[in-house]
Amino acid sequence: LIENSLDSCESNHILPHITLSLKMIDSQNDLWLISCEDNGIGIPSDKLPVAVCSFLTSGKYVEKQQRGLFGVGLKMIAAFSTKDTDHPLRVWSKSIDEPEYYFDLRTDIGTNKPIVLEKRIVKEAEREIEAEFGFKVEAVLRARLSPVTRNKIYDYISQTSVVNPYAILTFDSDEGSVTFERRTR
Repeated sequence: LIENSLDSCESNHILPHITLSLKMIDSQNDLWLISCEDNGIGIPSDKLPVAVCSFLTSGKYVEKQQRGLFGVGLKMIAAFSTKDTDHPLRVWSKSIDEPEYYFDLRTDIGTNKPIVLEKRIVKEAEREIEAEFGFKVEAVLRARLSPVTRNKIYDYISQTSVVNPYAILTFDSDEGSVTFERRTR
């Protein structure tokens, strides 16, 4: 999710501001809420369901992908959320020349097609995207995360901030919030 956000910002020369959150919502059933919000270029509303939920399709609507290998991270989150929980993927996107859109999505794992449960334009008073443009996703995932695994997530975000000193990265978890500030423009 962080790599997608960095790509989205870099393609339009935007200084990234990315917030990632990982919080336990049901300890008896090992359910976690993961979310990521960025100030990148967003995804056009007509392309969003396929870009988020269908494998073997690109979520890159720019010339080239800067980071990552296969572009399947968000699609895997959508698939596992669909497979393991009753919760839809919640997505907000504000792209150039469009208002902010909200989607409830699931993946039809058998046909590799998105299932759009809800699509609507977000009212001004209900906006989730704080920046002029951006993308936000929330997913419920089932997982058993050991303290070592949680530390590795923190380490990854910390190391990502080192190699991307022009980005602001915020990580919210049950243990608190940490922000890695921008060190250069």
